[in-house]
Amino acid sequence: MEWVWRPFFQHDGKRTQIFTHALYHHYSAPEDFDFDTLNDNAPMIDDPTLENYNVDARISELYDWISHQRVHYKTNETGQMFMVFGDDFRYANAHQVFYSLDRLIKYFNLKYTDVQLMYSTPSIYIDAIS
Repeated sequence: MEWVWRPFFQHDGKRTQIFTHALYHHYSAPEDFDFDTLNDNAPMIDDPTLENYNVDARISELYDWISHQRVHYKTNETGQMFMVFGDDFRYANAHQVFYSLDRLIKYFNLKYTDVQLMYSTPSIYIDAIS
């Protein structure tokens, strides 16, 4: 559930707003998508000549996760969904995390046209849903 509260809207308009959002899965990455070395989730392997190539399986798994998630949010009507990939004490190996996220976003967006992944900010998200 998400909510944008605008106290004193008559005077401040959208200048003063407070955003709240109940996340479906804490503020952690979706299950099996924490690519940090502190976790044992498989990184994105996009070289098809390697035995552990996993791009097709991983993006399909994320698409299923997103499809299940988005029906639970009111913003499904706007086509926007707030999805976080973080947690406390993560990014011990930020290079590995973003390497995998970059590939996840790239290949996901090449395969699926009804959902687009992108790096964003809370401000961009709030503007999109309000």
